[in-house]
Amino acid sequence: MTKKQIKFLIRAFNNECEAAINKVRYSNFIQIKKRIIKSFEQLNKMNSYNQIELTEYYLHLKTEELQLAYEYEQKKARGKRRVASTKRS
Repeated sequence: MTKKQIKFLIRAFNNECEAAINKVRYSNFIQIKKRIIKSFEQLNKMNSYNQIELTEYYLHLKTEELQLAYEYEQKKARGKRRVASTKRS
């Protein structure tokens, strides 16, 4: 039963992170990061009675993933601006 709870916890956090990261834009990075941290804290709190928790390192990896997605969005936006400026010229 504990193994099932661990799997559920990981799936829940991964799904929350994936949904949040897919919505990251150049203007909402901080809000998305806060959302991921809040989810991490809530899921750990809900599972504390079973002494099951996600590690800080796992949270760190998810915030790094968010950072990479954010940087990718920034580069896409820069590319679009370059294309638009060359079309005007």
